[in-house]
Amino acid sequence: MIGRTFSHYRILSKLGSGGMGVVYSAHDEQLHRDVAIKVLQVEAVADETARSRLVREARLASQLNHPHISTIYEVGDAEGIAYIAMELLEGRSLDLVLGSRGLPVETVSRYGAQIADALAYAHEHGVVHRDLKCSNVIVMADGRVKVLDFGLARRLETAEEGGVTRTLQNLTESGVIVGTPHYMAPEILRGGAANARSDLWALGVVLYEMASGARPFRGSTAIELSGVILNEPPEPLPTRVPASLAAIIDRCLAKDPSQRYRQAGEVRAALEGLIFGEHAGAPLSQRSGARARIARPGRGWLWAAAATVLVLGTGALLALGRMPSLRFWNPGSGKITSLAVLPLDNFSHDPEQQYFADGMTEELITALAQIGALRVISRTSVMAFKGTKLSLPEIARKLGVDAIVEGSVQRSGDRVRITAQLIRAANDQHMWAQSYERDLRDALALQDEVAAAIATQVQAHLTPQQQQKIANTRPVSRRGYDLYLRALDAYRRWDTRSERAALEFLRQAIEEDSTYAPAWAARGLVYLRNPGGPGALADDVARARQSVQRALTIDPDLGLAYSVQAQITHEHDWNWVEGERGYKRAIKLAPNLFDAHHFYSHLLMDTGRIEESLEQSLAALALDPLNTAATLHLGWHYLYAGQFEQAIRQYEATLRLDPSYSAAYDQLSHAYVLSKRPDEALAAWRRHVALTGRTDTLVMNAIFAATRGSTDEALKLVRAVIAGERRGEHDAYDVARVYAVLGRKDDAIHWLERSIQQREIAVRSLKQDPMLLPLRADPRFAGLLRRIGLPG
Repeated sequence: MIGRTFSHYRILSKLGSGGMGVVYSAHDEQLHRDVAIKVLQVEAVADETARSRLVREARLASQLNHPHISTIYEVGDAEGIAYIAMELLEGRSLDLVLGSRGLPVETVSRYGAQIADALAYAHEHGVVHRDLKCSNVIVMADGRVKVLDFGLARRLETAEEGGVTRTLQNLTESGVIVGTPHYMAPEILRGGAANARSDLWALGVVLYEMASGARPFRGSTAIELSGVILNEPPEPLPTRVPASLAAIIDRCLAKDPSQRYRQAGEVRAALEGLIFGEHAGAPLSQRSGARARIARPGRGWLWAAAATVLVLGTGALLALGRMPSLRFWNPGSGKITSLAVLPLDNFSHDPEQQYFADGMTEELITALAQIGALRVISRTSVMAFKGTKLSLPEIARKLGVDAIVEGSVQRSGDRVRITAQLIRAANDQHMWAQSYERDLRDALALQDEVAAAIATQVQAHLTPQQQQKIANTRPVSRRGYDLYLRALDAYRRWDTRSERAALEFLRQAIEEDSTYAPAWAARGLVYLRNPGGPGALADDVARARQSVQRALTIDPDLGLAYSVQAQITHEHDWNWVEGERGYKRAIKLAPNLFDAHHFYSHLLMDTGRIEESLEQSLAALALDPLNTAATLHLGWHYLYAGQFEQAIRQYEATLRLDPSYSAAYDQLSHAYVLSKRPDEALAAWRRHVALTGRTDTLVMNAIFAATRGSTDEALKLVRAVIAGERRGEHDAYDVARVYAVLGRKDDAIHWLERSIQQREIAVRSLKQDPMLLPLRADPRFAGLLRRIGLPG
């Protein structure tokens, strides 16, 4: 073949060969560029079904136009030779770059983020890779990676496809295993169909190899390897691998697909978080330099990179028959389904007006969040990019969104001017821009007008209710609104001191404007945290009921109010059905409401629906990915799901976002207790106490003593807790937890009965509380569950 010309390609040299064919470097005489040509096996060119499949797969693969995915130029045949013309890449495959100890963490994170970015793009376009592995990733001479061989990819099935269509299109469907065994997800080994989450499993294996230099699952035969993958945990990662990276790998390698990340974009964001966490304090130029310093492969290897279009079945190769030359086009940009509003610039030339610009940012987010067809990132996460010099595509990748809204606010006297523009993140394309000027009291209505204009631009559907809400926005006190925002920020610290500060902000906000419904709903939200302590629970719940009723009287369509009402129904009335109905109504009215997804996940966990709880926890995190409250909540999910090590990693990730976050130390101490690590538990608890100034430490001290096996000390402390319970300083539930850890089941059951009689808030967690694990097999425990309306 060397020196031969067929079609318009002149063969230059042989690059390599494999079971599917031989790869050559070639020169395209028409377009005057070097390409890679894969010449397919001659003996497998007559199958008409395989030919049709190749056309279908080639069309899919050729539409993937992404910087980290190789490109297919042409598929065809000439002079009896079936071929694929592909992008020619200079570099080495990732399996040749890896050493016996793997790669540096920074390099793993950067390569991994690029691979995840490629998968995210492919999945968004309906393509699953199905054979991702280190040998299908090329590390280029400039340090970038390219993912090869989307030839095993197929179009994701849509809801509209019928069974006949699926049968005809999925030639490697159930029962036929396609791919490389070391990278196959458990569900694939069982004969299931490949999907995006099975790609994430393979990505987890690749990340593991990069981090350690070895594979996570090992077996001397294919059968033995399959058994290990299906039934055994991965080999422990080396201790040099940081917990943050290990947590990402562990989640990708969850046996249950629902426990993995929902989409590759989340993996990309998590890995980029590691990259930017390391260089967050460096100037942008230094961060770019950090990217350039990743391992550079030698230049002596040329690799063909393409989404090859063959499927290896059970002992048979499906290949191309004779067909005319095919060319494919670059598809247009996809639909926008998610966006983030960056902090609006303060153009008032008055630092004192910065709060006003921030408030306008929050209100625009709130207005856009009413649009059910859009996922809108919450204020806490976008405020992290205030004053940033990162490019818009970089910010969009970190937040996992399709588009960015940016703009400015200028206030002069009683007039306010807002300029906003909508930018498609992938290519920095400006889609829309407009300026508005209004009276100050109409500023919030103006934000709704901007939101409606953006909805039109992204072709997001506004329901009649949403249109009416936008049309009927009422003026609101600027100061009252600012106080409301400050209250929410304080509340989400989730400690008693901050909750009391939130109540004070809300008192002032309501005093400023008693008809502002969100302030009343937020007041109910804070009171449900029981800021008055155990002895004030009944009063706090009564105040929450009063507050939410006032909010709904003012605004019968306020999503936050329905969420708070559902929380009361769920946590205090133990009416699980009505509580769930209320959360669903809140989410329908306000799809982007963090608190509704957050507390709905609690109800689902309380009723033992762990997978559904995780979905809501991840939905909350997707709305506010850089918010410590969201990352902390995900740690809570893992804790109550019994995944203690994963909970610890999540809490540690939260503390990297905010090392002073006291609630994370509190929950981390519980996770360490349950993991039988008493010294670390005590250290985390002491850090929590130092940050909050807490004095009510008896319960945790008793649990620490019980965990260490100091029974006499634990019993002495629990007697002090009981005395405090009688004085209204502690809950009966606290006493029950200590007795459960001590293994004294009769005492624990007795105090749980007392807790139910007193309708304590913590009882709602009875079914899944990991501290009560020793009691679950006791028949009396099932009776307790029935008393609060849960199945035993």
